[in-house]
Amino acid sequence: MSAAMQVVVHEDLAMRRRRLARRMVLFGFIILIGGLFIGSGDSRSLALSYGALIVGTILSWSGVALMDRWMLPPRPEIAIREAMAGSNAGWKLYHWVLGADHVALAPWGLTVIEPYNFDGPLTVHGKRWRDQRSIVRRLLSIGRRPVRDPSRLLDIQVEALRDDLRRHAPDLADVPIERVMVLTHPRAVLHAEDPNVPVMLAADLKRALRADFGHRPLKPADQRALRDALDAEAAVRLAPKKDKDEDKD
Repeated sequence: MSAAMQVVVHEDLAMRRRRLARRMVLFGFIILIGGLFIGSGDSRSLALSYGALIVGTILSWSGVALMDRWMLPPRPEIAIREAMAGSNAGWKLYHWVLGADHVALAPWGLTVIEPYNFDGPLTVHGKRWRDQRSIVRRLLSIGRRPVRDPSRLLDIQVEALRDDLRRHAPDLADVPIERVMVLTHPRAVLHAEDPNVPVMLAADLKRALRADFGHRPLKPADQRALRDALDAEAAVRLAPKKDKDEDKD
């Protein structure tokens, strides 16, 4: 029986972000409630009330955006792992430990995965990405990630991942790096025609990556070197930060 695929997750970072998201939403809500009861009607109290409502709204929406990325089910690291279940040791997943947030190591190279927790119909025609949900559902999703072309974000992450390779394995800096957008929510419905970025449902991710995008497998030595390079960068990011006293010493 072949060894199973490994998964590396920056759990400490994820827990910090989830804690921050909860606090931002809670404090934003408290400030909003406070803004409704401030003052006796004079101009100063009215200004404080409006200020509290603005700050509370911004804080709450920012917290919702963080929750969308780090907390709301299906969480990206879990959805991607489940989508790739059954892959062997030639594959490995990295979450929040490299220049790109979510990376799949394959025998032929790398893929930057951009998960999108979208729970409705999405239509893609070339560079045009459209949210086909009702107006009511869109309004209820205020603060969450909007529908937009992800190509620029993915390009930035691909370049950051190449920077990781240049630091740890310069000879492998030109290995194939593909990019995909994955709709992780089980209620997502996709209609895509000539998308400028490969986009798919989570159920199709494993099949798409195993199809190798037309790339040939790397030499075994290069596969090992590539894995070692990614593991080296992951180790740097996972290492506990030294406190200031240790730095001074």
